[in-house]
Amino acid sequence: MGFVQEQAKLASESLASTRTPFPSYPESRLASTSGAPLRNACVTSIAPTGTISLLADCSSGIEPFFALSYRREVIGSTKIIDVQPALVRFLSEKIPDPEPVLNRVRATGRLDSALVPLSLSELFATAHEIAPEWHVRMQAAFQLHTDTSVSKTINLSNSVRPDAIGDAYQLAFETRCKGVTVFRDGCKNRQVLRAGSGDEPCPECSEPMIMQGGCQTCPSCGYSICNV
Repeated sequence: MGFVQEQAKLASESLASTRTPFPSYPESRLASTSGAPLRNACVTSIAPTGTISLLADCSSGIEPFFALSYRREVIGSTKIIDVQPALVRFLSEKIPDPEPVLNRVRATGRLDSALVPLSLSELFATAHEIAPEWHVRMQAAFQLHTDTSVSKTINLSNSVRPDAIGDAYQLAFETRCKGVTVFRDGCKNRQVLRAGSGDEPCPECSEPMIMQGGCQTCPSCGYSICNV
């Protein structure tokens, strides 16, 4: 991001030499800190990328995987997003029979560390498996080289305590982030993304389980598994 910022500033300097600096440049702090005059007051921003990345089938920028398989709910319809292709390739190379692992991923949205090597589960860690502190520090690292705000969601598990949310906001302030967004899984009856398909059979009664607040719960017998 530092390279992008540097090149953007150089392009703005070039534009200022032919089109003049932006009107308020002489009164701005950039007049004493930027060196050569700039055409633009701001040259870099990290905008929201969630929907864009889904449409383009590409990375969502500095966000970790929300889940390795998930449900996307929009305007009353639900779409199951199958296992991340990169994970499928890795499992095919590392495990003789990856299908049981993939079935577990489809159900929960995460890699079960009991079924795969630790190095693999760490490589494909999802948003809820990353401590809130490191969500914030990732954002802060990019904020150092970004003029305006950085769009990033600190996705938290349903079990997170209020003080952990407070700590995330405090750290965002201390690391000079210009904004911060926190979302606790399951805090709303309806949300756009939910990890896994939630259709894994209950080990107690074999009825289909459903996802509720980051946990898989059997509506028939009440058995629950929390994967956070």
